[in-house]
Amino acid sequence: MCLREAWKAITGLDVTPDLVNTDQAGQLQNGWIMGCRGPDHVTNRIMWHNVVLIILLWYDYEVSMGNDVTSAKWAVMYAKSFVPLFIHECRSHVCIAMAAWIESKDRSKGVKMLGGRITSLFKHVAYEMTGMNAISGTVTLLCSIIVILSKETIVCPKIDMTTPVREHRDEEEILRLAVKMKKLKDEVSKTLHVKTKTEVATMVDTVMTVNEKEWKQQFSGLIMSEGAMAALDKDMVFSYIYLYSKDDTNSTGVIHVHLVYDTMDDAGAVKPIRAGFFEQTITLPFEGECIPNPLFSPECAKYLSNEYLKKVGLWSCSSVNMLSLSIELNLAKSDQHAEGITKKVKSRKDKDISAAEPASWALERWHEQRRAGKTLVKEHEMEPHIISSRKAKAVRKIDAATTDATENAALNNTDMVWGTGASGLKYENGLKTKMEDIFSSWLHSGAPNSLKFKMLDEHVNASGVGNVKGFGYIVFNNWMHGRRTLGNRIKGSVLSAFRS
Repeated sequence: MCLREAWKAITGLDVTPDLVNTDQAGQLQNGWIMGCRGPDHVTNRIMWHNVVLIILLWYDYEVSMGNDVTSAKWAVMYAKSFVPLFIHECRSHVCIAMAAWIESKDRSKGVKMLGGRITSLFKHVAYEMTGMNAISGTVTLLCSIIVILSKETIVCPKIDMTTPVREHRDEEEILRLAVKMKKLKDEVSKTLHVKTKTEVATMVDTVMTVNEKEWKQQFSGLIMSEGAMAALDKDMVFSYIYLYSKDDTNSTGVIHVHLVYDTMDDAGAVKPIRAGFFEQTITLPFEGECIPNPLFSPECAKYLSNEYLKKVGLWSCSSVNMLSLSIELNLAKSDQHAEGITKKVKSRKDKDISAAEPASWALERWHEQRRAGKTLVKEHEMEPHIISSRKAKAVRKIDAATTDATENAALNNTDMVWGTGASGLKYENGLKTKMEDIFSSWLHSGAPNSLKFKMLDEHVNASGVGNVKGFGYIVFNNWMHGRRTLGNRIKGSVLSAFRS
């Protein structure tokens, strides 16, 4: 019995989630599909991806024509005939995975030699591709990067001894290159659109013919993007080259190669995203031949193709945006809230041991709940002190006073100290007894010394009388337990803080 049927048998309700944000674990994604699917739904994440990608490419076309909300509702309704729920790989997980891969020590020497340039490129691409609303734009961006990384050589213009030398790049020329690149990518992304519902139905029906034939299934991302890849490979220019210096004696020249790998919208204007410049020496005259591409990396191109372009429908936020419009709710594109709650538990070494036996697991959960309850109580008890301290700090920041003035003003709100001004261990013990009385009126019996020290520190910050500099929690804890020696007494400024 699947999860959906079990829930229906228990509650009588046929309910499944609309969207699940997951990490990149295929087992988890398949588990959600198998647990929620009906008899006519896709069998796994490969089929899910191939069906949803077709629908998203149609939805992209409709959005470009101004039909966003109506099209979103139809697309979601049609998709639910084939998929039990929407799956989206968390944006944060994808970005972290890409950064971890490019920075890994397992990379080849060729990739490592590219250094920070290739790392910056990967991080930029990860952030941009996971945030683009249109999946056709996402596919085009990935294709353009893969083309750049796959080209072994780039064309260098003709350069001879009469070619003028430039000290700096021509910004206008780079901008023209960026504008042409953006225009080409916009045109290519339109070729990916599926333009009619009839075409959607035909393509989905074709995909579903292998729904029960797992041995014939494959992700369709690479197949769907073949045309875009070919067009970009043929027409995209991403390099700007100029002569930086020349040596008349040796008939050689130094050229600077600037590579533009993406563009961004800067307040309505196109802004090029560059990989910096690479320096190469050539023999003059240079007859317009090819030179090595400084960003050539088959390893990186293969990784982006097989891990992301092939499965673009699983991590693109296009499905989340479409679903958000359809149900009129703002859906999150990541699961970082859940990750923040479970991160500590996931990192514990004993989690597998405690999960091995039901009894151990139940006992461990009870301990966790007990610890969580204690933490909640402590935080609740500390709230008044934290708030008052922050208010006092805010006032001091606005109108900073001298130390003497602060202490003098605080005396007006502090009880006068009676006695002969005794000092030493006897005086300290008497002061400790008075402090314990104060703590007991505020805290429950058995409150830890860490909480008492926190209260003391917050009070000193708020009142400005004395200070506990050099008197940290460990020293305070030893003092409260009577473990201070006769020859190791407390400074007067700390005693002033205690008395206040």
